Amino acid sequence: MITSLIYPLKTFKGISKNIQEKDFPHRNLRISNPLKSLCSISFALFILWGTVLLPKYVFATPASADTFNQLVLLKSGLESRYGIKRLECFPFQKNIGDDANQIQLIDHCLSGAETLKASLDSLGSTPIQTVGVSHRFLRTGGFHTILIPWNTTQEALTEFLNAGISVSEQEKFLNQIRAVKSEILSRIGQRGLFCTQRISNKDCMKGYRAIVGALKGMPPQKVSWREINVSSAGDISEDPWKLSLAFDATSDEIKQALFRSGPYEVWEARRKMYEKIKEEYAPTYKSNLQLSNFFCTPELSVEQCLKAAKTLHKASESGILQNKHWGEVWVNSTNNLLVNDFDSQVRFDLETEQMIEFFSRKPGKDAIEKNTVLAEKLEEGTKNNSSRLRVVCDPVDLSAHLCVQGFQTFRKFLKENRKYVVSSPWTELMFIDGNQLKRVNFALNSNVRHNYIYMSADTGYESLKAHMMKFKSKH
Repeated sequence: MITSLIYPLKTFKGISKNIQEKDFPHRNLRISNPLKSLCSISFALFILWGTVLLPKYVFATPASADTFNQLVLLKSGLESRYGIKRLECFPFQKNIGDDANQIQLIDHCLSGAETLKASLDSLGSTPIQTVGVSHRFLRTGGFHTILIPWNTTQEALTEFLNAGISVSEQEKFLNQIRAVKSEILSRIGQRGLFCTQRISNKDCMKGYRAIVGALKGMPPQKVSWREINVSSAGDISEDPWKLSLAFDATSDEIKQALFRSGPYEVWEARRKMYEKIKEEYAPTYKSNLQLSNFFCTPELSVEQCLKAAKTLHKASESGILQNKHWGEVWVNSTNNLLVNDFDSQVRFDLETEQMIEFFSRKPGKDAIEKNTVLAEKLEEGTKNNSSRLRVVCDPVDLSAHLCVQGFQTFRKFLKENRKYVVSSPWTELMFIDGNQLKRVNFALNSNVRHNYIYMSADTGYESLKAHMMKFKSKH
């Protein structure tokens, strides 16, 4: 039997309750997907609202909140002047490590974005619409999307931007891609065939032609996959209905993936693994931690996942961990991250004492409740304020202590700047955890970024004041 999935609620009771789903175009990151429905453990839903009095980054040096604030302003300028609609920081980075490394990546992203601005200032214009600050140069996703190294020089970036191909050559290439793709789709009865932005345009064509070569001489045959992505080697989809094919895969590898295996065959071992974990460890997880969900990322082997499950089972006997609130635990190969006050990413290879030490950084239950109550009061106190801004906290992955800090700093600003009125079209101020890569990328590219002022919740008073003055009405 396939176990169902129950998600714990992680937003604060009462906080940001008026925010609509349309305000968060990337909240699909939080939505259940078929892999989780197929391979997940569902425990009794445990809900308690709140977050922590103590800072989340106890063992990491917090980045300056100005890094996030500067990034948002810089992205806005790149969009209005040069048409850069999307700017993403390390969009494919799975190997983050810990909170300190995540903060460093955001710093690096700002460096890359500043170099991009300098290069575009010298060029005057660009056809590029999407830029990912990463570790390499890459033209991908057609001819309007690029990746750039965060530490590139202005000269190297300018040369790269100038090396684009002509419009006629672009059209010729796109026609070739369409023809090859159409041939593949007609042979496998599949509509969803794409190249990911992890690979170049050239490698996309190479991957499509490899599929055509593998299908040569075979009669048309419908595949069971709902979507097929041509990507880089080692890219594993978290959705069991989506197949990832390496662009440089051999004919035999392509045939094996397309026809001799399917979603259920691929994930059957995972299902059995989760059933084993549910039977042997779930009762303890539930009684000791009230843990809602335990997952392993697809790149982990069954043995690695079971090792982590056993370790957490032992660690759950610790009274320290039993005084925490628990939502989702994602076991992976590289990251130890406290995503919020409920959810965490933890490496599979930690020993019991290491796991206890890591999870001990989570806030205690009492701190969560106190900060939640305070955050609710502060939010209520900012309604209908003189600035004409609706002030809210990000309902995704923001600790309550940061929400409290943001509200308190803004209330001080209102008290000392009673005549401040925000200019049009700004209507909302949202506090974000500016030290989390995922939330930084959300804020940079939100569908409501032209109305929302996004600010790092840990921004100090003087920095908040200086930032707010950039949005002050002149009337």
